[in-house]
Amino acid sequence: MRFRRDLRLTNDPFAISVTLFRSLYRMPQHCVMELANIIRPHMPPRLGHLYLSVEIKLLCALIFYGHGPYQRPHSRMADLNLSQSSVSNAIRDVTNALNSHDILMRFIHFPTTLQERNLVINRNARLGLPRVLGFIDGTLIKIHSPSGPDKYVYRSRKGYTALNVQIVCDSDLRILSINSKFPGSATDPWIYRMTPVRHMMRQIFQEDPCWLLGDSAYPHEPWLQKPILHALPGTPEARYTMLHNRSRNCVERCIGVRKGTWRCLMTDRTLHYQPVKAGQIVNACAVLHNYLRQFNKPLPFPVAEDFGEDQDDLQLHEQGLMQQAEVVRNFLIQAANEYFINNV
Repeated sequence: MRFRRDLRLTNDPFAISVTLFRSLYRMPQHCVMELANIIRPHMPPRLGHLYLSVEIKLLCALIFYGHGPYQRPHSRMADLNLSQSSVSNAIRDVTNALNSHDILMRFIHFPTTLQERNLVINRNARLGLPRVLGFIDGTLIKIHSPSGPDKYVYRSRKGYTALNVQIVCDSDLRILSINSKFPGSATDPWIYRMTPVRHMMRQIFQEDPCWLLGDSAYPHEPWLQKPILHALPGTPEARYTMLHNRSRNCVERCIGVRKGTWRCLMTDRTLHYQPVKAGQIVNACAVLHNYLRQFNKPLPFPVAEDFGEDQDDLQLHEQGLMQQAEVVRNFLIQAANEYFINNV
């Protein structure tokens, strides 16, 4: 053990080219050093002389997040001279740190103030539709089959065990909200109805009308607009749907970029963890995704409580909501038609 520690101290994993370092750890050296300082207050205290530095633990976790699966030895992991138990502990500690309240508030932010919303809405308006706050979708993350009587609820529509993770992002592919608590059998619209995003959007819409864009599976609500299926070509409805689909592609690209960078999330690289820990790894990768896109630009995030579906309220206002949703859609159809007229 002493030999392993002494060998580790003689090797400097940062002393390689930026290109190689980025391919291994998914970010350049200075970003790793800055991130190590950010998570340091949330890491376990050093105990005894046989400890790993925060930097080494972070590098170890980044290899796992970036390459997966399990803690299988990587060609560069050997250079860190870590035992299997040390690798496992490092991944655990870094994942816990990235899931800490302060870190999540700092890097994953749903715009709630008028100023914050206007910044996001103006960015999203470049895609052609006005007053769009974000783009919503779900993605399956393959996990190890959990134990217990409810393990079957994690069986996804694609036949494998998974989490169904809800993501909201903006046109710059920044993640505004993520929820990784739901099993693979849960549908996207059901998850949406059960998460704080819907509650927040209802409140925001009453104060300052704006909306999310989702695919055809989502409910049509004033604050959540979906495409018009089977719209006749050349009609205003078809132009709206074309812009809607093109804009909503942002969330699909965000999911693709995140999985392409943090490859432990890819379907062919199962997360061999129980659902709660797998969800924490998903959250950690979301923090890292935003960290790389918003380096050194912390944003406050109000952590909302979990909101269930308010059935009485929904039944009371369902007809009115549908009418409001149609009003918003007609406004967007007109805006899309004007966009095409002005940009042809």
